Amino acid sequence: MPVISDAVPLNTINAKSVFAVTVFSMSKMLVLCEKPSVATDVAKALQTAASKFEKQPWGFESPDYVVTAAAGHLVAECTPDQYDPAHKDWSYEQLPILPDEFKYVPRDKRAADRLKQLKQLMDRDDVTTLVNACDAGREGELIFKLIVQFANLWKIQN
Repeated sequence: MPVISDAVPLNTINAKSVFAVTVFSMSKMLVLCEKPSVATDVAKALQTAASKFEKQPWGFESPDYVVTAAAGHLVAECTPDQYDPAHKDWSYEQLPILPDEFKYVPRDKRAADRLKQLKQLMDRDDVTTLVNACDAGREGELIFKLIVQFANLWKIQN
């Protein structure tokens, strides 16, 4: 939601005031990179004299951008027994095991912590746009889409 600053009178001709209104956009783009080194490069590329980035524990922030990194594969497919305990000791005769809907879990505790952090960034009130800056190609696209899916953000237009 834009915030309107105090109005400043420009002139007072014939006792009528003309006002200039400055509108400040309170929306930011969240740029999600695949690796921290890429997030650093993106922040450097987006930085201007008027818009400096500050280092944060999760990445970089400026008045217009939040730049962060996934730090690799954070999400893994569930194993067959996570769908159904009967599949714990599956055999080749039971294949294929095709669930109605594929489910995913964080790869480990570090990944779970990072996913929580990314979700908090995505849920910020001032973040209105999510940018996929993961590696070009299927793997980078998969990493991005699984993070978005895991964060329940499928409202984003592809």
